[in-house]
Amino acid sequence: MARQKTRIPSFDDRLSIDLQGLKEEGYFSGCSRGRLVSNQHYCPVRVIELQITFDEESIEEATRGWLRLGYDHFGGRIDQVIPLLRQASNLGRGGGIWYALCPITGRRCRRLYLGSRYFVSRWGIAGALYRSQQMSKEDRAFRAVMRRLEELERLEELTRQWLFEPHSKRSYQGKLTRPMQRYLKLKAAAETNWQKP
Repeated sequence: MARQKTRIPSFDDRLSIDLQGLKEEGYFSGCSRGRLVSNQHYCPVRVIELQITFDEESIEEATRGWLRLGYDHFGGRIDQVIPLLRQASNLGRGGGIWYALCPITGRRCRRLYLGSRYFVSRWGIAGALYRSQQMSKEDRAFRAVMRRLEELERLEELTRQWLFEPHSKRSYQGKLTRPMQRYLKLKAAAETNWQKP
């Protein structure tokens, strides 16, 4: 009797914690606590209690911190502490960027995924892929054609909007307007995509 392959859930189907999302919700403004509620029906974790603390009293001076997670997993209680690290941004953003250090690989990451029991980086889950990586050749080709059709629809809409309206301007003081620049860029991309075999 042939062994049936077990399907590893894709990253898209896994419960995840996004550090950027936590920052936007105000979790990195100081030592903070909160609860995350999962809306995935098949996920074994429903509610995650989280707490973020820093090594300094002032968050502006802190370079290290900890993300503490508490949740029930198949009837057992899990308490996980994940180190956080702040590094300066090369984009000139003040405050730097916070990363989590994967408990398995030690690599920096901005998103943690629920593995078999604990939250880890994507490199800590062997065999998992994104849904787009699991698609067949035919599905990828179909998706590429649909993307190109959407580009052409957007281009047609921009053409109507910017080129045929009575008060639209193609240039101002000798320079192309932003809408015209976007139109030309989209047109060039659409033409290039349709010329590929």
